[in-house]
Amino acid sequence: MVHQACSPAIDGPAVAAQRFVPPFKLERVPAVWITEWTVSITDVTGLAREVHAAVRANDDDTARALLPIERPYGAATAQNA
Repeated sequence: MVHQACSPAIDGPAVAAQRFVPPFKLERVPAVWITEWTVSITDVTGLAREVHAAVRANDDDTARALLPIERPYGAATAQNA
């Protein structure tokens, strides 16, 4: 299976060969993932400790109030981040 994000120069030869072949470069994959797929990185260690302490104290309301609002990830979210 070829990922739909590949350019025609990569996915055409890959489909024909049923594997990735040049010009695909495996060493570029991490760089592409890091630059194109990473929306944000946030250190939540302090928050996690607060939530954990509230849960251990059986204070579920406080623990829930500390949790960040979850947002579905999608193309619109990534472009606006």
